[in-house]
Amino acid sequence: MNNIIELLFERNKSNPDKIVFTDNNGTITYGEFEIRTRRIASWLTLNGITKNDRISIVLYDNIDTVAVISATVLVGAVACMVNPRGKKDNIIHQSFFVEPKLVIKESAIDIDNAVDVGTIVQESYILEPWHKPTITNVNDLAFMLWTSGTTGRGKAVMQNHKNYIETSRLVGVETIGVSNKDKVYTTAKLFFAIGMYASFFWPMYASAE
Repeated sequence: MNNIIELLFERNKSNPDKIVFTDNNGTITYGEFEIRTRRIASWLTLNGITKNDRISIVLYDNIDTVAVISATVLVGAVACMVNPRGKKDNIIHQSFFVEPKLVIKESAIDIDNAVDVGTIVQESYILEPWHKPTITNVNDLAFMLWTSGTTGRGKAVMQNHKNYIETSRLVGVETIGVSNKDKVYTTAKLFFAIGMYASFFWPMYASAE
C-alpha cells in the first residue's frame, strides 16, 4: 500500500474502538478518527483539491489538526506544515512560498485568502466519508516541513510517502520498540519532523495510543 494514511487505516481495521489520540477536548478512537479524516477528505475533493496540490496547514496541535493532515495526504495532496506560533511575516512567507492551492488556518491567526479550520470541520460533518482510492506511488510527495532557519530563512524540505512508511517501521517499531501496548506522550509539535513521527505516525503504525 503506497499511501501512508491508507496504510495506517488498514493496519488498524481490527481495533476501531481503541483510543488513538487525546487532546485538551477529549479522545477519539481509531474508527472515529478514520471517519473524521475521510469526511474532511470529502470536503477537500469537493473544493477542488486533487493529487499533488499543496495545502499550507497553519494549525495548533489537536485531533482536528491531525485529521486535516491525514485528509490532505489521503487525497494525494501535499501537507505543508507551518509554525502557527511564529512571527506573522514568517507565517505568511511559509504559507504562500509553496504556492498552495489552499491555506488552512486557526481562526485566531490573521491570514488573507485562507480558510478557518472550524469551517472545514463543521461543513464536513454532513458529508459522506471519502473512499475513492488515490493512486499514489511511494515516491510521491506527501509533506513539506520547514527547517528552523539557523542559516537564514527556513527551507521547505520535501518528504515522500516512503519516508514515513519506512521510518515508522524501522525507527518507531523496530528500533524504539513502540507497540500496541504503549501510550505515547510527546511535547514535540507537529510542524517539526520529530513531532510528526512521535506524536502521529509511530503510534498509529504500531496501533498504540
